[in-house]
Amino acid sequence: MFTGKLDQVLTRMRKRCLYRGIAKVPGVASASVSRAVNSEDIQVLARKYDFEIELINSKRECELDYNAATHGLPNRLVCTLRSHSCNTAWLHNGTIPCKRHAHVQRC
Repeated sequence: MFTGKLDQVLTRMRKRCLYRGIAKVPGVASASVSRAVNSEDIQVLARKYDFEIELINSKRECELDYNAATHGLPNRLVCTLRSHSCNTAWLHNGTIPCKRHAHVQRC
């Protein structure tokens, strides 16, 4: 069961955070989590370990991907491969436009 494995991962992660004195852990979950059959189970597990999970849309996901990959530097193109899609994002006039390419076939 997926949430069983997730429970194990979150247990280890929480222990590491406590060991390092980290009390609050913010996190994000893409729209796929909110559409998942066990979405409520995932959110319950996150709360169990005091993880603050923000459900984000694809635009916010692209912004986070871009900033994580480039540290906000301009003139970069970021491509994020997902299981069935690819997002491209770039910084343009202070905003980060995003284009989602759905149904990417696996190589």
